Amino acid sequence: MNKLIKEVKASGNKRDFAILMLLLTSRIRMSELISLERKDVRIFECGGDLQVAKERVRKGDLGRMYSQRIVPLPSEAMKAITLYLEEREDNHPALFLSNKGNVINARTIQHMLQKYGICSYQLRHTYITNLVQTGMDTITIQTLLGHKTLNMTL
Repeated sequence: MNKLIKEVKASGNKRDFAILMLLLTSRIRMSELISLERKDVRIFECGGDLQVAKERVRKGDLGRMYSQRIVPLPSEAMKAITLYLEEREDNHPALFLSNKGNVINARTIQHMLQKYGICSYQLRHTYITNLVQTGMDTITIQTLLGHKTLNMTL
């Protein structure tokens, strides 16, 4: 992963680097990343976090509901996001924009990651593997990943 991080950073594309660091260090899903807005990123003097919303469809005609979780924002990702936002010259509420100034979509992120020979699932899996290797218990991992049941984690 260090080689990948160096390669993306060397490209000079601050958006791509921020996306990579967020996917690699925060355990969020690509769909959650796409839906992030600037207001969802909270940066404090001693750290930061993300307010991540996940859309779920209710059964019946009750419409859609959203569950939210707060995800700690590691310093590497926080720095990358800050640098990316400092270079943006717009007021668009979306955290990540395409090169055309629209909300970024999954295909754009997939294409960007493919350039570097990786997919978003591999980044999330790498994060989970690191948690397991450090000896973290499965209940904590379940909570961090936003899984509703332990079976989803295992």
